Amino acid sequence: MRNNHLLLLAFLFVILPVLPLRGQEVKKIAILETVDREDAVSYGIKLMVRSSLSYAITNTPGYEGYDRVDLASIVGEHDFQRTGMVSDSQIKQLGAMTGASYILVAETAMIDASNIFITAKILNVETAKLERTASTQSGINADEIDEKCEELAASLFGDNPASQNSETKGIKGLVEGFKSLFGIKQRTEEEKAEILKEKEMRQLELELQQEKYRLEMEKLKKEEEERKLQEKLRKEEEIAAKAREKEEKKSCENP
Repeated sequence: MRNNHLLLLAFLFVILPVLPLRGQEVKKIAILETVDREDAVSYGIKLMVRSSLSYAITNTPGYEGYDRVDLASIVGEHDFQRTGMVSDSQIKQLGAMTGASYILVAETAMIDASNIFITAKILNVETAKLERTASTQSGINADEIDEKCEELAASLFGDNPASQNSETKGIKGLVEGFKSLFGIKQRTEEEKAEILKEKEMRQLELELQQEKYRLEMEKLKKEEEERKLQEKLRKEEEIAAKAREKEEKKSCENP
């Protein structure tokens, strides 16, 4: 047991200097509403993209995702959803309001019934300049959206993603080795079950949102068809009325 303690101390002395300190220069990222220019992506999917990006960024060393942004007080929310554009002054206002170092704008578009395209860009609040962009394609299930948003966060906020991934994997391997040595479990079965349950709930919420969206679209389609039918009947009635009027006029002229 004493040897195990000595090994643990040696490990901590070696590994701690190379791990980033959590409180050191943490930059806040303000994540705006997910843009959908064609209004084709359901609210549930857009919300999931935004929350997954926030979670992935917060789990990136040195960054903190912040998605409680009062966009309407600075940018017209309808205009932003339609264009995804924010002016230089609005970017600086958002930075001042949230205390963020960067603004993240994500946009989604439907590829087909089961896949979406996600693109994201980060803007520097001091210069209002575009810093980086990244994009990906994802299915509309919760697990894949989480995974793809993690990849986007790594692309946007990693100085050298390939190098960082290699270093991270090496550190993770070392940590896992020591965990195995000291019999430390990564997660209990209860925690794993809770995580799985949470993902299932998110997936169910997404499916409910999609069903609600589908029903709303069907309702709008039926209303449009009814409107067109009524318009057609009205025009036919007008034509028939004109024909009757013409016939009556003709009868009066030729008794």
